Amino acid sequence: DFERGGFLSRAIASYEEVLAHESKNALALTALTDLFAATREYPKAISMSKRLARALRRKDPEREARLWVESAEVAHSEGRGDDARKAARMAIRRDANCARAYMVLGQVEAERGRDKAALTAWRKAPDLDLDLAVEVYSRIEAAFASLGRAREYEEYLRERVEKNSSDTGVALVLVRYLKSRGDHDLALAELKRVLDREPGNLPARAVRGRLLLASHRDDEALSEYAALLDVLEEGAGPATTGVAEARRARGEMLE
Repeated sequence: DFERGGFLSRAIASYEEVLAHESKNALALTALTDLFAATREYPKAISMSKRLARALRRKDPEREARLWVESAEVAHSEGRGDDARKAARMAIRRDANCARAYMVLGQVEAERGRDKAALTAWRKAPDLDLDLAVEVYSRIEAAFASLGRAREYEEYLRERVEKNSSDTGVALVLVRYLKSRGDHDLALAELKRVLDREPGNLPARAVRGRLLLASHRDDEALSEYAALLDVLEEGAGPATTGVAEARRARGEMLE
């Protein structure tokens, strides 16, 4: 009841009273782990997580890693770079597949001027969590640039496209990079590969339409937007973000 009412300190005290009588009570240990994390008392949360693992007689390195990485993120947000770095490294020691830990570690290393270490950390994240991939690619690009190796970013993206042919996200990142460099023909070639695999991919079709317009290939652009609208009407392709992009593209074409 205290917890539901937002009285977290009183909830913690109540659960601690339970543990005074039943030191291995899993409900109390679980609740205290979460409550200490919610109140940013991460050393206590990690201690409770370890006690819970012993009580249940099974290790849970992923849970402990999540607590360490939350601690790292808070430390980083508060400007405590050394604490953030240590916590991120502890998270990785507990769970080598913790993508968020590599994100924080990379950010801290970059802020310390250690661009090579930042790049090493960030490059691990996309393979571990595709949801973080789009966010981390811009950081990887900046790290390559800081190291004077800007051209290697394209090679890196191409390697990822070859390695993950079904990952449309990285293919579109490559397309946008090529477009920003003015290599419209190469970008269009990459888009063709995406659309050969996924004809109903709305974001890819929208980007292709814009590229064709930027290249003054208006007839092809009109044809592309017609195809895009056909896909939209049929309800194919990725969900809402693609639909929104398609509608914006249609408006641009009409203008």
